[in-house]
Amino acid sequence: LTGVANEMAEAMEAISGDVTVMNQKKDNIVAKLDDINASIQQSASASEEITASTDEQVQALQSVAEAAEQLNQMSEEANNKVRAFKINENYDEE
Repeated sequence: LTGVANEMAEAMEAISGDVTVMNQKKDNIVAKLDDINASIQQSASASEEITASTDEQVQALQSVAEAAEQLNQMSEEANNKVRAFKINENYDEE
C-alpha cells in the first residue's frame, strides 16, 4: 500500500506542478492580452485625433474656398465698375 500511496503522492505533486505552470502561462497570456488591448486603445485614440484633425482641415479648406469665391466675386464687381467708368469716360469725351 505504501507503494501505491507514494505513486499517488508523486502523481499529485506532478499534477500540482503542471497546474502551477499552467497558471503561470495563463497569467502571461492575460498580461499579453492586456498589452494588446492597451495598444488597440492607443491606436483608436490616435485614429480619433487624426479624424478630428482632418475634419478641422476640411473646415479650414472650405473657409478658404468660400473666401476665394467671395474675393472672385468682389474682383468681378470691381472690374465691372471699372468698365462702366471707362464707358462713361468715353461718352464724356465725345
